[in-house]
Amino acid sequence: MSGPRFIAGIDHSFSLPAEYFRIHQLSDWDGFLDHFTGKWPADIPVKQSRDKAETAFYHSRAMRLTETLTRTAKSSVDFSVKQGQVATSTHAGIPWLSYLRRRFQNKIHFWPFDGLSPAPDKNVIAEVYPSILRPRYQKEIQSDPELDHPDKRDSWVIARWLADRDTHGLLNAYFHPPLSKDEESLTSLEGWILGVM
Repeated sequence: MSGPRFIAGIDHSFSLPAEYFRIHQLSDWDGFLDHFTGKWPADIPVKQSRDKAETAFYHSRAMRLTETLTRTAKSSVDFSVKQGQVATSTHAGIPWLSYLRRRFQNKIHFWPFDGLSPAPDKNVIAEVYPSILRPRYQKEIQSDPELDHPDKRDSWVIARWLADRDTHGLLNAYFHPPLSKDEESLTSLEGWILGVM
């Protein structure tokens, strides 16, 4: 991996609620990635993922702290949601994060699992939630005929918001949300949505 330093925002949960860590006796995100990819490999069909999720934990519809602080976020373990379900993308995406982690560990800062302050020589990958960013750009979205699909709009919004925050020197503030020590410790397991303050 060479070239200019970058930040990438990905629209799915990077982890699961802390209860999952307690149930499976996991103490850190790397251990979670190893456990999760063994249990939920990226190549299993969606229906099989749903069938495997038939446990009390998944029926609890548990939420991560960062999800509880947004108005519209859905549980990353709830496969039953009819509209806006995120469990499938989460369960498909986390194994790929694990792959990137192994492949580029010395070059990528996985925020916030590697700490709230990204090293100046590392690229950054962070979880984002375009629904909380979209209102800022509604007029531009509506006037651009190229943004004719929800996935295109979400990708554009993520890239535009990250570029805007960086251009105005504000991105660093979002890397340091106002968290208590206990909440900060929790983010090292559950992760955090960049932009949730």
